[in-house]
Amino acid sequence: MKLKYLFIAEYYDGSIFKQYPDDLSKIDSQKSAFYDVEVDKVKRFSLNGEGHLFTIDLSDGHGEVDGRIIYPPKSPPEKCKLQLVYYRRIQQSFSGGKTDSKMRYYIGWQTTYRGKNYKWEIGVD
Repeated sequence: MKLKYLFIAEYYDGSIFKQYPDDLSKIDSQKSAFYDVEVDKVKRFSLNGEGHLFTIDLSDGHGEVDGRIIYPPKSPPEKCKLQLVYYRRIQQSFSGGKTDSKMRYYIGWQTTYRGKNYKWEIGVD
């Protein structure tokens, strides 16, 4: 299935890791490109495609849609290390001998503070 959006991982040291349309790991050819992302070092994570850019900034928890800042309904606790959330969900439907597939992408963050879990993610079709 062709990817509608490709990710870009920006690290705290300023380096960038980009996903390519083949979505193959350089470390393990049986895995996707996300396998190569050093998730503990990611500062910003973006989905780029269809003329849009969706970004999660893990330094403070805000998001961006085409450069416009968006904030989660509840901000993360201060000085907490935010962990990247990224996954794709494929929905398939069968009708009249045909298969229709739709992929939805999710990006966001999660953290645990004083035993309570905080999480925010956005879904992109």
